[in-house]
Amino acid sequence: MKRSLLPILLLLLLPQSSHGEEIGAFFTRVNAYVYEDGPEAGKRYLVRPRQALPVLNLKTDREDKLWLYISHPKRTVKRTGTGWTPLTPGELLGFGRKPVRIFSDVFEDGSSPPEVTEVPAADVQLQNVTKTSAHFPQIVWHKVRYVTDSPLLAWISSGAGIFRPNKTPDYLSRTYVEMVSRNLKKEKLKRLLSGVVRVGDTAWDVERALGKPLRVQEDQAASPNRFTWQYSSLSIRFENQVVNQID
Repeated sequence: MKRSLLPILLLLLLPQSSHGEEIGAFFTRVNAYVYEDGPEAGKRYLVRPRQALPVLNLKTDREDKLWLYISHPKRTVKRTGTGWTPLTPGELLGFGRKPVRIFSDVFEDGSSPPEVTEVPAADVQLQNVTKTSAHFPQIVWHKVRYVTDSPLLAWISSGAGIFRPNKTPDYLSRTYVEMVSRNLKKEKLKRLLSGVVRVGDTAWDVERALGKPLRVQEDQAASPNRFTWQYSSLSIRFENQVVNQID
């Protein structure tokens, strides 16, 4: 049992490259509060309109309202705490500013996994206290203290803006600026930024809303001005650079 669990434990101990995988991006349209501990729970911060933020997770509350777990790279909060790491001073030094996992307690077979916090290695200080696990004596744990500034991670209501799965904050920011520069009407700008296209939209509109197509197919037999853009979930047919059919 101990041998089979050891590889899993070692994977848990490896330093990580980020604070979580991004699942999309959120563009704020109004002033809104974000909450550290959950939907409308914990310390709150005000976020201004026209911010494009990475989304790391989502959940619904008791009223079936959708909330998004966002990172605010331009706003930081100071975090302090103590924990345990299997890394030696030399190993910590080698990781520089890369994040490492700090555990609330040592890992024991059969017990609930300890809580994990990711902290840049340079912000971790060893406390000259060690501990070994009864089930994994080959791993020496070092007690640490950390003080670090990290991007604000908090929950925001989806009603405060536009959520685009599988899009990046850079995509939403760039698209917004391009559409503003063309003086698009407010409702059309909101629609395209939300990824909604309609018959009568131009090719420029569609690319702003959905990005570049996966494939372009020209209908040369009918007319060189007819072509189809293929996306993963739909296809859009154009005639003279204007949408005339959406499938």
